[in-house]
Amino acid sequence: MSYIVLEDLDFLWDEAAIQQIKDLWAIGVSLASMAKVVHRPSDEVALLIMDLARNHQITSRRSGVFGHAITHEPSPMYLYRCRCGITFGVAGPELAPSKRICPSCGRKTHQRISFHDAFASQPKEGRR
Repeated sequence: MSYIVLEDLDFLWDEAAIQQIKDLWAIGVSLASMAKVVHRPSDEVALLIMDLARNHQITSRRSGVFGHAITHEPSPMYLYRCRCGITFGVAGPELAPSKRICPSCGRKTHQRISFHDAFASQPKEGRR
């Protein structure tokens, strides 16, 4: 008898969802919270994170998949959106406008945004 592993999971990801996961990973969001944001099961998000790490598209973080929840280090998070379309987060004190540098294009950005605005997404049509 043969068995197909993880047959019930969806391995297909669009670029927007992949970028959301990378952004959320970079600011320390937990795997469970990421799954809620992208409306996907935690197992599917975990597999994507594993793939991104294996392909050097994300780096390891001290808190791993659990995010800031297990570090017990209360740290405010400030999110910024650059004109190039990248959303990035900074933990700790809010940055002065002159220090808000986009990690993607290197330009200064002045638009501070809320977590909801940064990562709100609509569920995919036809999703199980």
